[in-house]
Amino acid sequence: MEYPTELTGQEIAGVYIHEPGALVSNFAIALTCLIIGVSVGRLKYRTSKLWLLFVISIGIAASGGMISHGFPTHISPDQFFGVWWVKNCFVLSGNFFAALAVFQLTAVRTKKIVILLAVKFVLLAALLFTTFNFLPAVVDLAFTYLVILGITWGRKDKPGVGLLKRSFLIALVSGLFYLFPFSLLNGWFTNKDAVHVFAIISLIMVSKAIGQMESR
Repeated sequence: MEYPTELTGQEIAGVYIHEPGALVSNFAIALTCLIIGVSVGRLKYRTSKLWLLFVISIGIAASGGMISHGFPTHISPDQFFGVWWVKNCFVLSGNFFAALAVFQLTAVRTKKIVILLAVKFVLLAALLFTTFNFLPAVVDLAFTYLVILGITWGRKDKPGVGLLKRSFLIALVSGLFYLFPFSLLNGWFTNKDAVHVFAIISLIMVSKAIGQMESR
């Protein structure tokens, strides 16, 4: 991730927007998370609450993405890197809550799991800070999916499990778009926006999974 030095975006209503498509798609993710948070209502179960924290974390990350993608040249390089790091730390935070929620299905003591996941969070956040590369977050997503897949393998008795596995698989596979950059509609739809579209689909599936958990 580099601070943009070339104005390759578009000026809209007198305001320069560096990546207009990413601004819109991040807003769409944040709005989706807000709608999910409001619509789920009062939750009864701890697992459902952890998944809601996952959704909230992704919503905050997307809000930061609106700044780092849409208006990076309106802030200083240090502020830009700060926003980029913090918003990606919330991606890690979402993965933390997702993994913790799935571990609720096991007999492993929660305290030990919290410590291990917290250490992982700190290490990956440090990697993000030192490398300014999104790769640690992608690796964390892959790890979280493997945890979900491993723990829920063959457990059809648990509400929402199938939706959660498909949700994270969609999010993981959509990350391949990062490897194949493209830009359509004069920059309004890029490979990053394709990832964000699938992220929204994934979030909707998580919200449906929460509904199934609460209806048990």
